[in-house]
Order: sequence, then structure tokens, then C-alpha cells
Amino acid sequence: MHFAPYEDIVIDFYNLPREATYVDMAKIYRRWQLGRGEVRPLKARIKTNKHLEYACKSVFVKISIATKYNKDKIEHQTPDNDPPLHIFCTFDTSMEIMRNLKAAGIDNVQICYTGWITKGHDGRALQFFPVEEAVGGEEKMRKAVALGKSLGYQMTCHTAYTGAFTISNRWGPEYIAKMPDGALWKKSIWSGGRSYQPCMRRVLELFVEEDYKRIRDIGIEGLFHLDVNSAIRPPFCCDPKHPQTRRQGAEAMNAIEEMSHKYFGGQGSEAGFDHVARTLDFALYTSAFYTFPSKSPLV
Repeated sequence: MHFAPYEDIVIDFYNLPREATYVDMAKIYRRWQLGRGEVRPLKARIKTNKHLEYACKSVFVKISIATKYNKDKIEHQTPDNDPPLHIFCTFDTSMEIMRNLKAAGIDNVQICYTGWITKGHDGRALQFFPVEEAVGGEEKMRKAVALGKSLGYQMTCHTAYTGAFTISNRWGPEYIAKMPDGALWKKSIWSGGRSYQPCMRRVLELFVEEDYKRIRDIGIEGLFHLDVNSAIRPPFCCDPKHPQTRRQGAEAMNAIEEMSHKYFGGQGSEAGFDHVARTLDFALYTSAFYTFPSKSPLV
């Protein structure tokens, strides 16, 4: 935990028949979550949320825009050693995709743009702006979002606050989560280089609302996709200036998702971890995603 115990550990026991399965366990847990008001079922939430109601009857279409191919695993990137940008789809092409979907009679679609930020997916986080110019920039993104909405589609996009890269114009070790020895919390190497785990409380204080206002101004509405938030354990932070237990990390993650509801109308994320069950409307996949067919024929 890296902290002194900060809450009681309580274990509740439930008697189940010998023939009970994990499904029966899940049903008890679900009743507990619903009964204490931690989770409200979709059929209740859609009554007061038009964006969620639309998402429940629509097809989720994720359009990947661009990313950098960091094949050499460059850890700390600069403008001089920045890996090349690989473009999957420009905003112009995405508009053609939407027109073709509509022409095919597909009426209920939620479009989610991934990799629209500066230098594509994970390219500069926690820097998102300017919108990547090589795929059309903010002007074309605005046009694409407006077109999708004119076709009756719900338009959203993808960001993440759980990894920061040193090449970002927002980089600063102050807001990075610290290990017990004071070292910066290092993670894997992605397209933007070595990723560092931010302190979720500091991210919430420094960046989220500023970003959300600018993203909403582009026209984004719907189940905003916040990557990774529901796919990792809540992070801790041992920085004495902003210490954060895992419980406080979870509280900050939920506060970010509540802000997604405020600005966009709902929250989607990557997987289905339980610490954000209260604020999460949509999970992109289950934990089986990473097993792949070679390990699991069922997948």
C-alpha cells in the first residue's frame, strides 16, 4: 500500500449452496452494488441522459487517426529524434466513412476519434493540442464533427490521463506520481517514448477541465472515451507535496469521469475495473482482450 493503513478491512460472508458457481457470486455482488446505490442500471440512467440513451441503441465506431511508430523504442524523444507519424485516416476520409455509413442505412452510430491529438495516439500526452495538422487539424476536425452530427450521429473522441511523456509541452516531474523512494513512477515505452504515471489528483487539478472545455468547443458530445482509466488499479503517489493513497487515486479517477458527464454527457473507457463502476457508462472490452486467440481459442 506504501501508506499506513487508512481504513478498516471488512470481510462480509455470504452462504451459498454447494452447487453455486461464480455466476451466483456475481449476482450477490451485483445486488449489493445496486442496493447501496453505488451503481445504477442503464435502464434507470437513460431516463435522464439522452446521450446515454443514444449510445445504448447505437453502433460504436472507433476511427484511428494517427500514431507514431516508435520501433526503435526511443525513450526520451525530442523534435530531432521524433519517430515518423503514421496516418491511418484523415478527417476528410472519416467524413467519407460517415457518408457511406449513412448511405448504407446505418442511422445510429457513435463515432470515436482516436489519435487526433498532436502527433497521434500517445504521441505527446499529456499534450493534446493542437489537433494533428497532418490529418487536417482542428479546422477539419470541426467540420467532421459537424458533419457527423448533421447525419444524426453522436460524435466523441479519445484521450488518456494515465501516461505522460517527456516530449510533451506540458511535461513536468512535479505532477508525476512518486514511488516510496521519491523516484518518478516509470511505465512502459509507447509511441511517445517512456511513459510516466501521473498523480491523478494533480492531473485533475491542473489539466482536465481546461482540456474538456476546449474539446467540447469542437463539438464533441456523447460518451467521452477516457482510455486506461478503467483498465488499471488506482495509482498511489508518495510525493509529500500531494500524497495519494490508492483509494484517493480512485476518488480522483471518478472525479475526472464525473467531469466527463458534466461536459459531454457520459463516460466510456477501456476495460471494466470496479473502482469506477459508479461513473462508467461503457467499457470497450473485457479483461479477455489481452489473451488473444493464441492463448484462448474462444477469443
